[in-house]
Amino acid sequence: RHKGNTTIHPARTAKVARMSERSLIFAVAEAEASQVSYDQWIDLVAGFRAQRDSIYGADLFNDPAWDIILFLGRDANVDGASLQSISDAIAVSQATTSRWLRVLIERQHVEQSDEGRFRLLDDARVGLMKIVF
Repeated sequence: RHKGNTTIHPARTAKVARMSERSLIFAVAEAEASQVSYDQWIDLVAGFRAQRDSIYGADLFNDPAWDIILFLGRDANVDGASLQSISDAIAVSQATTSRWLRVLIERQHVEQSDEGRFRLLDDARVGLMKIVF
C-alpha cells in the first residue's frame, strides 16, 4: 500500500499498477466500450493512483477528501465505517482523516451516525457514480 493512496483491493490494485500506461489506456477504452461494474471502475481509479504514486511519489498528490469518498463509496457497508478503518484505508493520520470528514460532513457529502460511524450520503454516492460512469 502506498502512503497517501487509497488502496481498496491491494491485489487488484497492484496488478493494475504494474500495467504499462498504454495497457491502462486500452483497459479504460475497453471498459468504456463494455458494461463494467462500479467496483471495476473504482479499481481502475485506484490502479491509476498507485501507478502515479510509484512514478511521482505518494507525497506529491495527496487528496484525503477524494480518498475518503472512494473508500466510503466502495467499501463501507450500510452501517458506515469507523474513523480508524477510514484512516487505515487511506493511509493518513486519524487527525487528517477527521479534519477532512468534518469538511465532507459540512458540505453534506458524508454523515456521522450516533455510533460515530461515517457513511456516504445518497447524493454523494450518485455524484460518484456520475463520475465513474
